[in-house]
Amino acid sequence: MNVIPVMGRVSVHRTGFNTLPPVTGGLLVLAGAVVSALAFPRFGPGWLILPGVALFLAGLHMARSRAQGLLYGAFYGLTFFSGLIWWLSELGLIAVIPLVIVQGAFFAAYGW
Repeated sequence: MNVIPVMGRVSVHRTGFNTLPPVTGGLLVLAGAVVSALAFPRFGPGWLILPGVALFLAGLHMARSRAQGLLYGAFYGLTFFSGLIWWLSELGLIAVIPLVIVQGAFFAAYGW
């Protein structure tokens, strides 16, 4: 915080502090997607969805623009759904890839 005198008054100018690099938001979103996918059967207990969504929202809060929020949402959605519907790979990638993209688009729209 810098104190700057302005016409007889004292003005306080706050300098922005970036304690976390921009990549931290992406890492929080990635961690949230992995934890959220682990909350479903085959891996872990259902209560893991709460910290997973909290990590996603914390990472989304760090987005500096709508475009970055869109990317964070898409990153979460694609990672989460690709880990969630692994069992659908028995039908082939032609069934999995479009479904993951369409479902990930909902999270991308939320991040935007």
